Amino acid sequence: DYLAIPDEAVRVAIRQLAQGRGQPPVIAGESGAAGLAGFLVAATDAPVRQTLGLDGRSCVLLIGTEGATDVQMWESITGRRLEQPT
Repeated sequence: DYLAIPDEAVRVAIRQLAQGRGQPPVIAGESGAAGLAGFLVAATDAPVRQTLGLDGRSCVLLIGTEGATDVQMWESITGRRLEQPT
């Protein structure tokens, strides 16, 4: 299966990953957050959920393939400053 997702869904995923929510934040770029964005879109769309067979017993593996390669873009999406190694 494949899924087309809107750009805003990727921005939402980047912000969620950057928050950490009790865990260290994940610094992901647009491509790196696409898997989470696709999952979030699928999880909120009943027909897509059914097609993919997602339910309360599903186990989902997400692979992040990219960090914040465009620091300015990441900062504009998250509203946070990305510390650069010296």
